[in-house]
Amino acid sequence: MSRENTPADQGEQSVNYAVVESAIQDAQDHLADAEEGIDNAFNDDLADIRRRLKQIENAVDESQDDEESQALGIVPAQLDYIQRAVEILQEQTGHDVLDDVERSLEAVEEHTERSTIEKTRWFAEVDGSPEVFSEKEVQAHRLKKVGDISGQSENYTLYAVPTPTASPEDKIAEFPADDNRADLVDVGPYFLTEKAEGGVV
Repeated sequence: MSRENTPADQGEQSVNYAVVESAIQDAQDHLADAEEGIDNAFNDDLADIRRRLKQIENAVDESQDDEESQALGIVPAQLDYIQRAVEILQEQTGHDVLDDVERSLEAVEEHTERSTIEKTRWFAEVDGSPEVFSEKEVQAHRLKKVGDISGQSENYTLYAVPTPTASPEDKIAEFPADDNRADLVDVGPYFLTEKAEGGVV
């Protein structure tokens, strides 16, 4: 997963656009190849990954055309989303047809994470479902709806947890009310929901 911007004194550098564009194209090509071995039931997931890869590609193109552009601001969060979506798809399909896609995404990450990127999107994962938000502080009800809830979101408590495999007992913060605001940088990006009367959803 993409990390926070590396401070300038730790080796920030400009993006090597040729390398990044090649890695994105590789990811797109490998995804197209992998689709032949994936059940049609996952077509919507694949289309979502394709769409987000295209957004990254467009952002790189825009940034290259205008060096002052903040177009790359969407890249870290969208890359986190795609990487997690690919991992989930791997788990659901039970085979490794997406391994080449994962390697290409790692190459995109490697060549963007050390550059100066002012983030304009933030990644979160709720009950194992990834999402991207346009602000770093998100109301709890929006995060709850990303998760695996049924009925009214006000009947659920949102927990920030340290890892995707953590449990509510590991919480680092909790947001019981829908209008609570969770900072995806301070406490995110991993969350769980739990119904008020108990039991992880």
